Amino acid sequence: MFIKGTLGYSLFGSYYTVFDFEAGCMLCEERRDNFVYEGKEYSAEYTSLLLHEGIFYVSVRVSGIFFLAAFDVQTEEFVWHDLWGGWDIESVHIFGGRMIAHSYDEVRIYQRVYSCGVPRAEECEDRI
Repeated sequence: MFIKGTLGYSLFGSYYTVFDFEAGCMLCEERRDNFVYEGKEYSAEYTSLLLHEGIFYVSVRVSGIFFLAAFDVQTEEFVWHDLWGGWDIESVHIFGGRMIAHSYDEVRIYQRVYSCGVPRAEECEDRI
């Protein structure tokens, strides 16, 4: 669970939950077992990686392949995703305008950009 203010957010397995620590109650607990890619809906499982500026960065497993995806906690919609391949994304780190994501055998560096006020990412030429 990731905490922002008095709210705790989790997108894990097939469930999206929001817990209000101040009120001591669950605000949202809904099944999110689908993911849309190229206009088709697929069954999916999620692993939360990072909550930053109201965007939840998650690893999404769809039929043995993985995506790095950005989920807006205000609109409760996915706003961006990038196809990775056969390994779960293990971590995401944000440093200034860069986002670094790591999987089993791969590291990708993204430039964070904003489109209509929503953070998105574009892969950079930077290499480690």
